Amino acid sequence: QGFFRRSIQKQIEYRCLRDGKCLVIRLNRNRCQYCRFRKCISVGMSRDSVRYGRVPKRSRERESLDSRSPSAPPTPGSAAIEGPLTPTGLSSSSNGYTPACDLPSSQGLSNGSSNGVSSTMSNGISNGVVNQVMMGNGSESCIDDGGDGAGRARVVSSSSMMEVEHKQADIYDFIMAVSQAHFSTCNYTEDKVRDLVRKPVLFNSSISDPDEASSTADALDDQKIRLFQGLSTCVSPSIQSVVEFAKRLTGFSSLGQDIQLNLIKGGFFELWLTRVSRVTSSLDNTLTFADGSYVTRHHLNLIFDVDFVDSLFNFAASFNSLGLHDTGIGLFSAAVLFTPDRLGVIDRKNVQYHQDRAMEALRTHTSRSHPMDNSIFQSLLSKLQELRKIGGCHQSHLQWFRDNWNRLELPPLFAEIYDIRQDESKLMLN
Repeated sequence: QGFFRRSIQKQIEYRCLRDGKCLVIRLNRNRCQYCRFRKCISVGMSRDSVRYGRVPKRSRERESLDSRSPSAPPTPGSAAIEGPLTPTGLSSSSNGYTPACDLPSSQGLSNGSSNGVSSTMSNGISNGVVNQVMMGNGSESCIDDGGDGAGRARVVSSSSMMEVEHKQADIYDFIMAVSQAHFSTCNYTEDKVRDLVRKPVLFNSSISDPDEASSTADALDDQKIRLFQGLSTCVSPSIQSVVEFAKRLTGFSSLGQDIQLNLIKGGFFELWLTRVSRVTSSLDNTLTFADGSYVTRHHLNLIFDVDFVDSLFNFAASFNSLGLHDTGIGLFSAAVLFTPDRLGVIDRKNVQYHQDRAMEALRTHTSRSHPMDNSIFQSLLSKLQELRKIGGCHQSHLQWFRDNWNRLELPPLFAEIYDIRQDESKLMLN
């Protein structure tokens, strides 16, 4: 309690070096003050109780004297709190805890404070949370009983404050869960790619049926197939990683199995591109896989086309320029996965709820990790749209391979994720 009180009163801003995933117990609680402070909030400690719960005896005596003489001029200290109060910790810069903000579909609040909610508070909390505070029984009110409480400042009720703080704690719990899921399933984290030993992908140069290559067009098609088969072998391990990531996300397992499958199948390429962007370089025109093997831009041009491959490299470059750390990439990936309008998804309202939650967590995280750049979140919104467009183009390119399925030998999981038929006789031989 002493640590929590000091943190509030001194408005100390903490940072975590491990993306907010430290385990806080009595023996090691001094190692990370950020996670310790967050745990205080999650177990129900209230900033409001710190500000108003304890009043020194001298202050009580002075307040009593003031109440007996209403005509006495206010002291400098009392004048400072005559207006509406913005609760410490709920503003956009207090203690490094930026509360959840408006989602893209939300309408912004006006700067006025007709209901007693300050503009600082409205900028820091999502409309849904603010509306609950404003409309609930515990909304801010002016206390003036004409007796001992005369001249007291307006106070946001503890119940409303506790509700807001629990929502904040829930968001941070979500951030922590996504961060842990990302670190445990992604092979493209900062630590894992740092020591990669890069080597070119070795594509099979043999032609399965020499008669097929009787023309230049057939030769190009055969080359396209060989390169695509090599690419599929490199990409396949990431499919299981994405499946594991999805299973660990809060709320994903509560969806129907058909919805889960359609979300993974529809979002895999976009999520994979988000992860692999870190090792996609426009400098040497290569895309590197988790095992260090890489394909060149020229190879990808032969598999798809120049315009599509340009869009891949452009997305990777612009996404990397945002400077997201692993937790931010994990939250963005969760928002990509919970896209409600994927083909075959029926319960879109429920999926939309989970995407909104992921977006709220992403906004909270980016406002804390990039406090001096408010444009990061808006840039990520545009990246979601750009990613959907790239994903649609990718599906169009896959159609050629679906039409030529009988000429392909693909890993079963890769073929399933992209709905490419397979030759059952070849599967039995394998």
